[in-house]
Amino acid sequence: MDLIAEDLMLLMLDEEEGRPTVGGPQFTHSLAGALLVELSLQGLVESDSPPEKQAKGKGKIHAIGAALADPILALAWNAFSDKPRGASAVIQAIDSKIKEPLLERLVAKGWVREERSKILGIFPSTKFPEADPRHEAELRGRIAGVLDGTDPDPRSAVLISLLSAADGLKALFPDADRKQLKARAAEVSDGEWAGAAVRQAVQAVNAAVMTAVMVPVFISTTS
Repeated sequence: MDLIAEDLMLLMLDEEEGRPTVGGPQFTHSLAGALLVELSLQGLVESDSPPEKQAKGKGKIHAIGAALADPILALAWNAFSDKPRGASAVIQAIDSKIKEPLLERLVAKGWVREERSKILGIFPSTKFPEADPRHEAELRGRIAGVLDGTDPDPRSAVLISLLSAADGLKALFPDADRKQLKARAAEVSDGEWAGAAVRQAVQAVNAAVMTAVMVPVFISTTS
């Protein structure tokens, strides 16, 4: 089965330009967060912190189970397998390490293609435009259905929650009312589509991703 992070990356890449539709920090933070939520869905993450602490990104998580065969999931699991850590700390530890291997998987699956060029004939540039639109079209269809009111499956709910935290829904649905998108995404995130442990993981990840979104804004408005 495809990783949630793979689907999320595909949705956050512009089909024609082949580059992220959201800023760098929230792009990589949300991908790293998707791996944590995937581990939680597989029952490999536990938290001893109360829900309200997790929602603020201040709780700690610890890994359970054995080492994983999937190297990308293992990278995330290994980041907190030795001792409990905050979700934000785990995300910061792995977010610079997962972009390239995830892109390689998208290319290998035929979803995108790698295009290398040079700007002004000097500076190397690489982009990943869409190669086969079918998988993304299926993902968009499921997400659109949930945003229109359909009950979400866990994977769709996670994608919507992470896309909303990274401010990525507006690029997928530019004609939709942004306030309604945000409201429905919040409703989905708070829904009963998964157990308490998974919801806590999503809350912790969302807090970390939203911090990545807000810090550059704060710096730009105070500098």
